Amino acid sequence: MNLNELGAITLVLSGATIIFSIIMATVGLPLRSVRNLIRSMVLEVIDLRMGNTGRRAISVRYYRFLLSIWVPLRRFFLSLTGIRNGGLALELSRQSLYVNTGLASLAMLLLVSALMLNDMTNQYVVMHSSSTLSIFYRMTSAWAGASGSLLFWYFLLTLFTAIILYQTRFRLYNRLPLLFLILGVLQLLFIMLLVFFDDAQPFRTFAMPMTSGRGLNPLLLHWAMIIHPPILYVGYVSFAIPFAVFAAAVMSGNMKDDLLAIFRRWGLFSWFFLGFGILLGSKWAYEELGWGGYWAWDPVENASLMPFLLATAFLHSLIVQHHRGMLRFWNLFLITSTYHFCLLGTWITRSGVLQGPHSFAESAIGPPMIIFIGASYVYFLRFLFFKRKVLRPDDQLQSVTSKEGSMLLNNFLMLISVVIILVGVFSPLVPLDCSFNGGLQCFKAEWKPTTYNKLMVPIGLIVLFLMGASPLLAWRKSADVIYARTLRIPLLAGIAATILYGSLYGLFFTSFDGENNSPWGPQILAEIFSVLTVGCGVFLIVGIMQEYHRGIKSRRARLGESFGRAFVQLLLLNKRRYGGYLIHLSVVFLFIGYSGGAFKTTGRLQFHYYRMDVPEGAPYVYYYSGDKAYLDNYIIEARELFLRPHFEPHGNPENPGDMTVSQEAHYRINPRDLLPVYPSDGSDPFAFANKPAPLGDRLIKFTSGFIPDGRMTTERRFYPQIYPYTGEVQKDQNGISARMATSEPDMKSSWSEDLYIQLGAIYDPMRNRNPDLAAMYEFYLYELKRDPRGYEMLFPPSIVADLEYWVNPLVKFIWLGTTLFFFAGLLILLPFGEKREEDVIEEAAEKATAGKPVTGERY
Repeated sequence: MNLNELGAITLVLSGATIIFSIIMATVGLPLRSVRNLIRSMVLEVIDLRMGNTGRRAISVRYYRFLLSIWVPLRRFFLSLTGIRNGGLALELSRQSLYVNTGLASLAMLLLVSALMLNDMTNQYVVMHSSSTLSIFYRMTSAWAGASGSLLFWYFLLTLFTAIILYQTRFRLYNRLPLLFLILGVLQLLFIMLLVFFDDAQPFRTFAMPMTSGRGLNPLLLHWAMIIHPPILYVGYVSFAIPFAVFAAAVMSGNMKDDLLAIFRRWGLFSWFFLGFGILLGSKWAYEELGWGGYWAWDPVENASLMPFLLATAFLHSLIVQHHRGMLRFWNLFLITSTYHFCLLGTWITRSGVLQGPHSFAESAIGPPMIIFIGASYVYFLRFLFFKRKVLRPDDQLQSVTSKEGSMLLNNFLMLISVVIILVGVFSPLVPLDCSFNGGLQCFKAEWKPTTYNKLMVPIGLIVLFLMGASPLLAWRKSADVIYARTLRIPLLAGIAATILYGSLYGLFFTSFDGENNSPWGPQILAEIFSVLTVGCGVFLIVGIMQEYHRGIKSRRARLGESFGRAFVQLLLLNKRRYGGYLIHLSVVFLFIGYSGGAFKTTGRLQFHYYRMDVPEGAPYVYYYSGDKAYLDNYIIEARELFLRPHFEPHGNPENPGDMTVSQEAHYRINPRDLLPVYPSDGSDPFAFANKPAPLGDRLIKFTSGFIPDGRMTTERRFYPQIYPYTGEVQKDQNGISARMATSEPDMKSSWSEDLYIQLGAIYDPMRNRNPDLAAMYEFYLYELKRDPRGYEMLFPPSIVADLEYWVNPLVKFIWLGTTLFFFAGLLILLPFGEKREEDVIEEAAEKATAGKPVTGERY
């Protein structure tokens, strides 16, 4: 039995285990829980309208009829199987979920093993990996394709299920029996897709082994792709846990205060990983795609942003529920929406309905997934009606400008944002562009980034202001009551920063000379929003500093601690509050970085290059320019341009299928001195151009974003498209190799702005065409065997190469915010410092249940 057969059998066994767990969970449910599962909103609304109560209610008769059928069936099943009671059935369901975690882990291990062993009989391995890749990128291949990522999602879901079952083994085990059923059904969706849909099966095989794999998508050959998808998936998948616990609690009528610790802990965990995954994706897009940006409102980007916004609102609502006993209705709605939007995100990625750089090919799993998502979402939202009495607040909102009022307004803004993004995502499919020209006419029109920015930037500005104001407001009290004590200094600082920055920003950023960069029309509007963003950011920063100052001052006065110790103790012993302030601070830096987009400028430069002689047998083609261009504060000197081979770690230099053609262009920014075309010592020009910078300069590059001598290098790489049956490069009807082009940009980064460059198109002025230099180079390297005569005759004596550039102000603040977000999130999540509330409850529960056997009475 090979790995693929074992993997397929493992998935089938996993499916059978899940079905068994669902059956046991259903059989073990108390009648009250069964009644909650089968409730009909239509019948209950009819009864409510007609005033039917008690036995006269249509819904009550309906439930009694169904239960009269279910009870004998349940009793017969228990007697047939020899299961003593419902408690034992629930225990079997729980143990089955544990077993399924092992099966899913084995299936994931088998897929990774097939990738490591380069199994050419496995279709997934052939389509997403190759023997030339390093071990790290072979591991990356496990989530690079649709079926592999689906299996990885399923593995994570089973893992998190096992963790929550273990965490709640003492205190929720007998209170939330519906938890097993909900988690089992969520797992059932993915195992059914993995087993019954061909394009979702990671262990499908070819009838005969292929000669070579196609390799990883070149866009994924980046360090961030080793960690970005897993981190993002952890965020996506783990939202199933707070959703399942919350839904089980509401449906079972067990909404106790001790559940808040679980919601908060798992909510923070999921929110942190989803947010950090999104930010890592921005870094990947900025460094790899070569388009000068970090966010394009791509459908898959939006698919991750929507649940993140909903989860942000959910976490803030939990704070209100904890302190005021309010917003329970909001919390059920938000966590239900969050998880289903996570499912919607994976549907968008895999259905093929919407295209983007992150999307997989069109798949047959799209229809069943969207049907499940829609049915599940409607089913669970019904409980907002059924449990409206349980979800009522303990208190009423007393002031709109109180802390709870600001968080409620934040919820509305987050929800509005999600609706806007959702409409934009599906705009290519729905005729939303309507006009009245002799009648109503509607057309499909895809939203551009300017449309999103036009709507989302003002909302984001209000959210940023609320983020600064909310920590300074008081529970129940309006803002005017506490203005002098908490709000005055931050507000004055924000107003002063707005005036100062608005007066001086023209000194730091280049004007557009008439070019319009505003989605609202006049460029001045974009600049006004940027100025207001900085002002709100200063307001928030000063507010945070004020809160820290008061906390430190209080500890020093009460405990006599030094400033440093007071700061550390304040942070560690009150992580949820003061760690949360650090999260807010990271968001401020992100917004300041985003505001720099108002001053972004882009363009194209052209440099003339001449073909140079190379040492006989040299593996590269050498062009040189020496032209200079003047771009505001930058002098850009074009230097060498090489055509050279690039091989992955295990590539064979003799095989064209393993060779990637690199067009490597060298530049110097603000050059200090003149450098020779050829090295004075007669050494190799390629080695001279790529001479490593001194260690000190490389450290400066790593920390500050530029090398002092101004060198910059950008590439375009042309990766071969492999035909797996033969292992050769695919060719068109003219015999030209099929290659996929990718970009390798370079950045000169400072706190004020980034100079971002990318080599563009290359033009042959003598033949008046764009030559296929990649095909020429492959022919020169493998057919002409680097013949000097072929070098002279094949390659154009002169070329014109485009250099695309972007000047991106304040981008470094985005990466500063990303870094702070990561460390602040870890600080809040890691179990040290303050004693967690859930640990206190756990200890109390363990003491209360110590030595007590598990029996059916617990259910």
